[in-house]
Amino acid sequence: MNILGITQARLGSSRLPEKVLKKIQNLSLLDYHLLRAKKSQKVNKWVVATTKEIGVEKIVQIAAQYHITTYQGSMNNVLERFYLAAEPFNPKVIIRITSDCPLIDPQLIDFAIDCFEKSGKIYYSNHQEDYYVKGLDVEVFLFSALKDAYENAHSDFDKEHVTPFLIKKSGIVKLTTHQRKYSDCRITVDEPLDLEVVKKIINSIGYDKDWKTYIDFLNNHPEIKDINKHLS
Repeated sequence: MNILGITQARLGSSRLPEKVLKKIQNLSLLDYHLLRAKKSQKVNKWVVATTKEIGVEKIVQIAAQYHITTYQGSMNNVLERFYLAAEPFNPKVIIRITSDCPLIDPQLIDFAIDCFEKSGKIYYSNHQEDYYVKGLDVEVFLFSALKDAYENAHSDFDKEHVTPFLIKKSGIVKLTTHQRKYSDCRITVDEPLDLEVVKKIINSIGYDKDWKTYIDFLNNHPEIKDINKHLS
């Protein structure tokens, strides 16, 4: 199956400007994000969908180091940017992740693809589960559904957030059952305190562990887990 992975990365951020370029141990958050995403066994190709902001060449250069194509498009119409990034490759299935998740887990990407295939739906996301922490979000959907959204979604909300139009057309599917929930932890990077948490994680146990190892680390170190616990 032709599966294209697209991650969004841009410089602008009101809470933490240029967050994807913030460095931990000489690598940027975008480096960590791409290094981990590329370990997926099911995604055939990755693209970074970025913008035309001043300084965006830094994002392009990082992606190029990993032989990843970039597409520069609209800053506000993210749906258009996303679709035009995918269109030249005409994939069957799209994986959507975002670069504010530096510790994205490649095994979860592949697991989300499996869940999508089992669902028979046009869309699946692991963040519709209440099990996973913020920072591991993976969306999987048909390229034909993305094209439908691009051609027929008209609200500013739909254009800014890419997938709400798809979600409205697909039923919510819950295929996984777990005894333990991890959703009270947070390893995304939206604000300075998030960066502090991720920095402590990487400095303590490295950047190449699976997601459960990171969450177990946070649960065993509440003084770190609580740094950004109040953020939503």
